[in-house]
Amino acid sequence: MNPIDTYLNANPNECLKGFEYTYENAKDLLYSAELLAKNNKIGPATSLAILAGEEALKSLLLFCKALKIERPSQLSMYFKNHRTKHNAIRFLHVISKPMDYLCDSVQDWLQKRAEDPSQVPERPWPDIIPKFQLWIKHNITNPESEMTLENDWWEHANLRKNEGFYVDFKGDTWRLPSKLAPYECSMAIKYSEDILKRIDLIRMVPFEDIFQIVINMKRKIKN
Repeated sequence: MNPIDTYLNANPNECLKGFEYTYENAKDLLYSAELLAKNNKIGPATSLAILAGEEALKSLLLFCKALKIERPSQLSMYFKNHRTKHNAIRFLHVISKPMDYLCDSVQDWLQKRAEDPSQVPERPWPDIIPKFQLWIKHNITNPESEMTLENDWWEHANLRKNEGFYVDFKGDTWRLPSKLAPYECSMAIKYSEDILKRIDLIRMVPFEDIFQIVINMKRKIKN
């Protein structure tokens, strides 16, 4: 195993430091991307926004490592391999989007229940589950669904990042960073913001409390 992995696997406090460092760096990269975008420097703005997403992903992985919720793994490959990071981001969205849908649905049920209990079922699931199943089917089968589009976008993010940084010559045409579509820049900023927002939610809860929740969950699983 890589020496970096050996050290991080044995030192969760170091992972927690890395979690904060990479989080702050991701915010700085995204801030820089937004400044460049405001000044119509679309190419480098897109590239920096994608780098912000990569750094935010590293931050999440370091947090999970600090919690010891998985067996020792090769975290170092996420430090070097862009494709690995982008695939991990795609997986993150695949598992988080359905959770977001369920949480939003329950929150909506709670709000309506508080406003007028007589008009809302006592249990949310008979109504939510069928809608959730339709939502899943739509996102899996519809190539224009939000989840599918975002998944496809991250699949080609490394190409976009290179196009935003470098002048290239393909076929008989010069490819300039300034020619990258503003839409790509907007998506890069939005998608990376989404990852940072998840980290912001995590940081609202003291690490010790989250760690205790994980310990309790492990005990219940074992029993």
